[in-house]
Amino acid sequence: MITLRVTASATGYSNAVATSDPTAAVVAGTFVNTAVPTVSGTARAGRVLTANRGTWSPAPTSVAYQWLADGAPIASATGTTLRLNGTHVGKRISVRVTVKAAGYTDGVKTSAQTAAVVKGPVTMAVRVGPAKVIAKRTRVQLVVTLTNPDGLTVGGTVAVSATGLTARTATVVDGRATVTLPVFPTVGRKTLTIRYGGTSALAGRTTTTTVFVVRR
Repeated sequence: MITLRVTASATGYSNAVATSDPTAAVVAGTFVNTAVPTVSGTARAGRVLTANRGTWSPAPTSVAYQWLADGAPIASATGTTLRLNGTHVGKRISVRVTVKAAGYTDGVKTSAQTAAVVKGPVTMAVRVGPAKVIAKRTRVQLVVTLTNPDGLTVGGTVAVSATGLTARTATVVDGRATVTLPVFPTVGRKTLTIRYGGTSALAGRTTTTTVFVVRR
């Protein structure tokens, strides 16, 4: 509450003091939000989302961010950017902005949610050797290289299958897997199917290649 005290003085008179009645209790000011916070970027594992705090009046002296996944706080995600990973896949991301200034109640606004986060893509390159494959003698080896355009480390497994052969599986290490097949019992053109199973952050992928098996 605020009061005003007035002191009057004049020559030959004692000072006179009067105090006003108190005002009502002073309440904190309220921020006005004229543009809500927004999130920019692609909702895909490996990509980075960026928060914009929106527009506030008066200008805040401090701004805090909390990223949310399906409305729940993401641990330690309190910066202006968020790099998406496998834990975010399938969830919708938003950001809650809190602004502060002396004499004002905190202002809080939450952005709209993104689309559900999808898994990141991979590209697959397959090298097959040797050049000459002899039935019942030569074991074909495949070197499978997998990359993600956003720099995610590619792990998981690769499986290679072909008609008449038992499928073989290898672990992907630093984006590469080597698979050695059993010998082919018969001659002819053989189709090999290479399947990458994906991870929590990366989508699976399948491709095919062929080898020609000769008698000798």
